[in-house]
Amino acid sequence: MKSKIARKQTIALAISVALAGGSFNAMADDDAIMAELMALKQKIEQLERDLVASQEASKEADEQISRDLVDSQEAAKTSDRVLFEGDSPSPTFVSSDGSKTMEIHGRAFIDFASMPDMYTYGKVGDMVESKTSTEFRKLYLGVEGNFAPNWEYELTIDFAEQAVDLKDANVAYTGWANDKLIMGFQKPAFGLEQTSSSRYTMFMSRASTDNFSTDRALGVSWAHVPSWGSIKLGAFVPNSFIDGKLEDHTEGETEDGVELIPSEASNEVESYILTGRTTWAPIASDNRLVHLGASGLYVGYDEPSTAKIKGRPSTHLAEKLVYAKVKDADSQALLMAEGAFMYDNFYLQTEYVNVKIDAEEDYSFDGYYLSASWTLTGESRIYKKASGKFKGINPAHPLSMGGWGAWEVAARYSNINLNDGDVEGGNLTSMTLGLNWYMENNLRAMLNYVHYEADDYKDSSKYVISQDGNVIQGRLAFYF
Repeated sequence: MKSKIARKQTIALAISVALAGGSFNAMADDDAIMAELMALKQKIEQLERDLVASQEASKEADEQISRDLVDSQEAAKTSDRVLFEGDSPSPTFVSSDGSKTMEIHGRAFIDFASMPDMYTYGKVGDMVESKTSTEFRKLYLGVEGNFAPNWEYELTIDFAEQAVDLKDANVAYTGWANDKLIMGFQKPAFGLEQTSSSRYTMFMSRASTDNFSTDRALGVSWAHVPSWGSIKLGAFVPNSFIDGKLEDHTEGETEDGVELIPSEASNEVESYILTGRTTWAPIASDNRLVHLGASGLYVGYDEPSTAKIKGRPSTHLAEKLVYAKVKDADSQALLMAEGAFMYDNFYLQTEYVNVKIDAEEDYSFDGYYLSASWTLTGESRIYKKASGKFKGINPAHPLSMGGWGAWEVAARYSNINLNDGDVEGGNLTSMTLGLNWYMENNLRAMLNYVHYEADDYKDSSKYVISQDGNVIQGRLAFYF
């Protein structure tokens, strides 16, 4: 350090001497020259002292800034905070130690549909005239998060249709590496279409296979995540709630799926549901996928009950056109096979379900569908291998970034057959064309055209021979 200062002094002195050369020539007195040189030297030394002091002060300021930054980061870690992640408008509340979180989530679906004349269940005397209807199809609001290390919770309420329905109310233990235990009111694992969130379905209404599925129920499920896919098993007591509402079992019914009503109106049925679903994804990348799966659902009850299955033509606002009822049933067993294929922006999905109802005579009904979509703007659907489910499409160029969002065209052929033996519930086929516009990650508009045909009703003057029609429906969906 001293050598550097000495060099600086020498250079500065030489420069000073050169600049003062003219005055030196004019001076004859050596003492005057020496006095001037000493004065210049003192000035240089003072400048160097000032420079060193300035550098020390700057270093101290930088160190203080670093200390302040560390202090602010530590303070953030030791205080509660609110976070907004990604494009979601939903806030997440996080405790100071990060062990407790709460995220607000919700969805709002506004639907309209224009429908022709329809005969409910194919009955001549139950004709509903053509109409255009609107509804809040879903109006969810809920919270989810962690209430302790390795513990999650979820609570969701639906305020649509002028009712308050419980959708999810459960806690889950996640302390194992590849396993999860969920306890409470939840959706049983059965099939791809039924377990997928309505935020991500390709069409406004689920396919015909959903008519066989049970609704949310109270119970316990276990999820395991092997390297090749997913496994989920569950045991439930469905009759505590009917479609999320506490109801009289003799009058309650599910939204679309399996319905269990006791034969004797004065008694409640004690029933249980066992479910299982496994999926396998031998190919799973961002834009290449082969997905296979199988599900089973068993419904048993301790006294003979009436099992009912109903179906609409891929439109929630439409009437139910097919209806099968089996009295004095002891149990039901359902099997489901599923498959999906994705190559870049092309997507294909299919499922088949069969239900066998054990009564004095055994009955068998089934349903299936095949759907395909093409994303015109090139995006691929998002796949979650750990759960065997699909999320929607995130537009590469949303409107908020100056783009036109993502556009998807889709088609589906769907069938449900409720005829077997002396039960003639009818056969319903629906063909749906869809156009989806994903404006943002959490906002999309949907337009569906549905052509349906229903026939094979009872050979009676009380029933129509067949009925068919066309439905135009649309939706604006916002979710977070």
